[in-house]
Amino acid sequence: MGAKRPLAKSVWQLHHLVYGDTKNKEVTRRIRKGCHRIITLIRRFNFLTDQEINTICLECELKRKYNGKQKAEKV
Repeated sequence: MGAKRPLAKSVWQLHHLVYGDTKNKEVTRRIRKGCHRIITLIRRFNFLTDQEINTICLECELKRKYNGKQKAEKV
């Protein structure tokens, strides 16, 4: 097998949840570049059904539940 390549550093970006204006305070979160791309794509949809929203939320929760346990077990 070939030599293992070192993992690339994560690229972080600020994602605006709410843009600041006269009425609202700016709200941002620091997220990785790949996640930023996913969220930006979701925002481009003008309409999502309740079932689509539920599916996206469920996928995120499953990712948190099962991937978190796998990482904890490996350590």
